[in-house]
Amino acid sequence: MKKELQERSSKKKLEHVALIMDGNGRWAESLGKGRTYGHKMGAERIGDVVKTAIENDIKAITLYAFSTENWKRPETEVTYIMNLIKSYFKRQRKKMMERKIRFNYIGDIDDPKVDPSIRKMFKETKEETKDNDKLTLTIAFNYGAREEIVRAVKKISSQVVNEEKDIDDINYQDIKNNLYTYDLPDIDLVIRTSGEVRLSNYLLLQLAYSELYFTKTYWPAFDKVEFEKAIENYYRRDRRFGGL
Repeated sequence: MKKELQERSSKKKLEHVALIMDGNGRWAESLGKGRTYGHKMGAERIGDVVKTAIENDIKAITLYAFSTENWKRPETEVTYIMNLIKSYFKRQRKKMMERKIRFNYIGDIDDPKVDPSIRKMFKETKEETKDNDKLTLTIAFNYGAREEIVRAVKKISSQVVNEEKDIDDINYQDIKNNLYTYDLPDIDLVIRTSGEVRLSNYLLLQLAYSELYFTKTYWPAFDKVEFEKAIENYYRRDRRFGGL
């Protein structure tokens, strides 16, 4: 990323990027390989994206790893993805500490469908890396924005019922404080790979004023060059947040 472009655009500094990592299976099939190969290579791409983010002084990356709808996929594919997540974290926990990366997760990991070993690994890694401050890497796992909104509304409703909050005093900040992302900075840019142009139940409230970037590149092929194209595109935009 060109330093002068960043300096010229300091008022809209890119701090938080959310990514929809799409196209693993189609990428593999285009090479005549099975879908699981695409997931394997897609997992390998995460490290490159994190490295590029750090090089461009981005402070937070949020990755859509597994949605609440992904359970509908064939059982063999879901099982492979779960095993891939476990093996990935076993290899990456030490690197997170070395690179001062804070790990975070969003989504319902207490759902009985979630492998207990993944739940344990996520919670332990979050605790282990909590003081790291180079970059926050958030994994959206068993995540759905609609479920997140319902969850927030239920928590606020409980506060009203228990007379901890007056219904007339509820505002957006109350909702924001009860989202999974309550402690993360606002999302500046969301990137979706593979050519699909939709949000797929991802961070629907949080993306209200985010810049959207869609690329036809499949996730396993989304390298440093492709990421920096998206970053440069962001810095060339005029963010007005509803103003002039």
